[in-house]
Amino acid sequence: MCTDHAESAPTEAVAFEELLSELAQETAEHGAAPRERVFDDEADLLESPGGFPERSTTPISKDAIDLLIAAEVSSEAAYRAKFSHPIWPGGQSGVTIGIGYDVGTVSPAVLAQDWSEELSRELIQRLAASCGVLGPAAAHAIPKLRDITVPFETANRVFAARSVPQFVARTERALKNTRLLHPHCLGALVSLAYNRGPAFSKDGDRFREMRAIRDHMIDRRFDLIPGEFRSMKRLWAGNPKLRGLLLRREAEAKLFERGLAAGSARPESAALEAIPAGAPAAPEAAGLEGLFSTIGGWLRSVVQEPTRDHVMFALSRPDRDDGPIERDEHYVAVRVLAARIVNARRWTSLYHGAVHATCSMLYEGLGQDRIERQAVLAPDGFRDIDPKGPGKLLQVDRPLFGPMPYRGDLRLSIALFSVKSSDLAGPYLSLISDLSQTVSSGFLSAAQPFVAPVKKASDLLFGTSDAASLECGTVRGFEPLKAGIWVSIGARRDEIGSTDGFSLDPEDFRLLDADGQPFEDYPYLVFEIQRLRERDNWMEIPNLKTAWDALTTALAAGKLDEAKAAEQAFRRLCLAGGDLTERDATRLAAKAERKLALLADGTTEAPPLESLRSLDLYDDAPEAPVPLDEDAHTDPEAPLPEAPEPGLEAVRPWRVAEALLVLRRQVNARAPHRSKASDGTIGDAAHAVRTSDHNPWIVDAGTGVVTGMDLTHDPAGGCDAGALAEALRAGRDPRIKYVIWNRQIFSATVNPWTWRSYTGRNPHNKHVHISVREDKDHYDQASEWSL
Repeated sequence: MCTDHAESAPTEAVAFEELLSELAQETAEHGAAPRERVFDDEADLLESPGGFPERSTTPISKDAIDLLIAAEVSSEAAYRAKFSHPIWPGGQSGVTIGIGYDVGTVSPAVLAQDWSEELSRELIQRLAASCGVLGPAAAHAIPKLRDITVPFETANRVFAARSVPQFVARTERALKNTRLLHPHCLGALVSLAYNRGPAFSKDGDRFREMRAIRDHMIDRRFDLIPGEFRSMKRLWAGNPKLRGLLLRREAEAKLFERGLAAGSARPESAALEAIPAGAPAAPEAAGLEGLFSTIGGWLRSVVQEPTRDHVMFALSRPDRDDGPIERDEHYVAVRVLAARIVNARRWTSLYHGAVHATCSMLYEGLGQDRIERQAVLAPDGFRDIDPKGPGKLLQVDRPLFGPMPYRGDLRLSIALFSVKSSDLAGPYLSLISDLSQTVSSGFLSAAQPFVAPVKKASDLLFGTSDAASLECGTVRGFEPLKAGIWVSIGARRDEIGSTDGFSLDPEDFRLLDADGQPFEDYPYLVFEIQRLRERDNWMEIPNLKTAWDALTTALAAGKLDEAKAAEQAFRRLCLAGGDLTERDATRLAAKAERKLALLADGTTEAPPLESLRSLDLYDDAPEAPVPLDEDAHTDPEAPLPEAPEPGLEAVRPWRVAEALLVLRRQVNARAPHRSKASDGTIGDAAHAVRTSDHNPWIVDAGTGVVTGMDLTHDPAGGCDAGALAEALRAGRDPRIKYVIWNRQIFSATVNPWTWRSYTGRNPHNKHVHISVREDKDHYDQASEWSL
């Protein structure tokens, strides 16, 4: 499980050995440093009944093994003196035996498998009581286990045969391109994962270097990784009890650098031509057919010209973290935000700009295990560009793919081309672009007839070297997948330097450098991967639209039996098809059920809304519904949710989102005598016929949830709505959907957290309106607000 390679810099090897000696002495004197062992998914915790961990056969270097031993137990002599009995290292560690074997992170079944040949059944049963116990709770178990002895020879066998292969496998699963690493480099990453867990996608500032390592591995910028090891020291600096962690991170950084110097891994930009034929990021390496075999042909041949370097990176968004895109839980969509062509690389006459992309992803339904899509965008603004001009920026902001249910393993190629102008090129591009909008919609049945024509047309145009020239692009996989904005630049890394601090202009998506100045020296393409919970274009799915129309027709005619049959057919199509997530399919099926319930109750009209006026709308005092002069309370620049059923709030029980109740209680506590003249949650008749967050259009266990609230502007009473709105904007609470105050609006999605003009009928100068996000994890999140 370990290997030796020739060392190119003996002095570095000596320095590393001296550092290991210092680390081993620290471990011997103060014990093993505490672990975090934060895992990115439940599979890493290995706690499923009967589940057993993967073991990798990929070797790490002997120096990496020595680093692990020095950090975990110091040496064989120190082990016999201090570590042969169960210990608790502190932090988030569990009961630990052998050479860093953390019982708290494994299941009883895994514990038994790993140690059954080394320890008696009785000892394993006693230790199994500590499985899953982490942190200070694990310390309480130590006194009852101190009589257990694990000889060094036993510990070393389990360490070599079980622990190291398991953590190599976890590291390989968490990071891309590990196969390209020298055993020193891989061993340094394994040591990091052994200590902190493979938490390379964990949110929060504490894990920013871990995420950076993940991104550097994706981009094959291995030269940047030692710096991330060292940057991590900020977490433990100044605490003398944690000096061992500082030494360990330095040792990992030095070991990684020695691996780079040995030459098996070299720093690279994310150049398309640099992707090895067998690397995971290259879609054709997986043996895909169809569209992705095309990528392995004409696109790869184009980008292998020696002048073609393409830097690829994700833009940092410190004000927003959309979290991972979960399989079977979310939809994924890809949008092109902007593109810039500096000048034509090869044309002497007018040319057109076009974006070509293909994607592939796992799929459920119709006997297929993957769907493959191809798209072309050729906006009018990218027509007949003069190569003698300064270049051209285009704000595109148009969809490429989706939304599609995310089933896993998204693989994407996306490229910006310049296409030689001719009498036929413009119309041809328009035709392909129009056809591809259907192909890229994500509805398999609608797209299927157009896949072959679009593929053939794209091959003819972009696959002809005399007609099209690549400006920039990328071919890669995305796993794990997160929402975010990505940039591809047609330049070498050494030409543009660091991309830290790059951002987008919120008005036109223009790429800005670290100084906030427009980046104009090289062509670039900006695209966004979006995470969606609901599919707002579901009525474009042909079979669902037909079934829904049958239901509404039967309802309108008062034919209850036909309506029941149509509702059941609609439900089956929602739940059995592959175009919806299970959660969204259930939501739409419930929508049909509610429609049917109106007819089954003997009326298709809502009871009179006056009955609401007698309800206690608040937890502190009865108040009237939102007044008639309100408008729809929607962000005009954001996608609209489905329109609620007419009279919805009058025909089923409803409640206010818990997050809003918490906010109101906080405001009331600060301003107990404030006016509530313009307070409101549930909508009146003016809201019943349109989409509004004052309607209980979200359903939770049969109860409608109101996700919008108004709070009265009363500075004299202690509630200044302007100050409240600004505090909410500054706090950037992830629960917020949008806030409206005094003819202005900000949202968490459209130009995030930036005030924009609001043009609704009501100026909102008597109250501030707050809407929270539509998913339960946000609208019922009951933590206090930062005010």
